[in-house]
Amino acid sequence: MKYNEKYNIIVRRSDGYFFQYESEKWAILSVEGADFTKIEVFKEPRGFGNGDIITGKRKLSREVSITVVARDIEEYPLIRDEIMAFHNSNYTFDLEITYQGRTLNLKEAEISDIIYPTERYGRNAILAVSFLSPYSDLFANSTDYTDFSSNKALWHDTRVYEGKTGKLAFSELVRTTEKTINYLGSEPASPTITVAATGYVPGITIEIGDLKTEIKTNLYKGDILIIDCEKKSVYKNGGLVNLSNYNLWDIAALKIKYGDNNVKIYNPQSSAFHSEISYTGRYGGL
Repeated sequence: MKYNEKYNIIVRRSDGYFFQYESEKWAILSVEGADFTKIEVFKEPRGFGNGDIITGKRKLSREVSITVVARDIEEYPLIRDEIMAFHNSNYTFDLEITYQGRTLNLKEAEISDIIYPTERYGRNAILAVSFLSPYSDLFANSTDYTDFSSNKALWHDTRVYEGKTGKLAFSELVRTTEKTINYLGSEPASPTITVAATGYVPGITIEIGDLKTEIKTNLYKGDILIIDCEKKSVYKNGGLVNLSNYNLWDIAALKIKYGDNNVKIYNPQSSAFHSEISYTGRYGGL
């Protein structure tokens, strides 16, 4: 039997338990659906002439199908019990898929199909399981963060001098309102922007590329503003900001796209805040 040793897949169940398909006990035979998801194209006949009019397209939700087999037939009864217990459709699953050293994640998946036939004694049954995610994309294995500040060196000396007036400063925190993010994901990613006020800030303006939007809420020292573009929501100190203070569709349209993204987070009247942007990369396949 030929194993597919280029893959390693760890499945994490929503209650915290996990199962590793490529291990000392298990060998992966095949994986389908980790490359590209299916595309649905809509069309209608032309009123005159040949061919059709393409009216739209969309990517379908992603389904990943895996077949595995136990390496040791002698342990088959115990391994079968583990399979039956773990693959419970009452839970959701996240798949951490590694192929040739690169890892991406399938999120919030449901078991859409599973077969683990009973076999005669001495034979090893093959497990075939499919996981259906509501998303068409695969997600990066970690979240990227960009801080809109940096430490600027004041002295080219590694020693520290102390006197009656205290320590001599060797660096200072420099804040900026603009940064360029280089993104290599094949699909646009929705960012989360965090603004921490150190004084009075009469609203925040955000620009990503050609898109610009404003959050019209006053911030005071200690306030934390979070703009979650994936959820199309804005939070201030944990509570939702009223929709009248921002444009819902502008927030949803803010995306980090392939290549260089020029990002600005500012208020023309105040610099009394610190900001950070984070996102999880999205990919059309592994």
